[in-house]
Amino acid sequence: MRRRDTQTVSRIMGRVKDRDTGPELKLRRALHAAGYRFRLHCQNLTGNPDIVMPGRRIAVFVDGDVWHGNQWRLRGYSSLEEQYANVANRDYWLRACAQPALAGRC
Repeated sequence: MRRRDTQTVSRIMGRVKDRDTGPELKLRRALHAAGYRFRLHCQNLTGNPDIVMPGRRIAVFVDGDVWHGNQWRLRGYSSLEEQYANVANRDYWLRACAQPALAGRC
């Protein structure tokens, strides 16, 4: 697998949405339809949660599967290790994806 230069990677990552993603909008619509009211992207809270219900003391982070190591299932690989078998920085991605899973956040 060929490596991309840093400018290309920066351009690609710059286009990745960090708010108003499909899963986040779907969750917000469901919460609103159920009668819940909330605030969005509270920057005064640690981690900048996507959805906050201050009265209920609830903060929700809508993270993509790639950060929880589940994409390999969707892509048809037999394991997380197989997904990153041909990647130049394999060890980095295995550590990055395994940490949230080990912490029970997935």
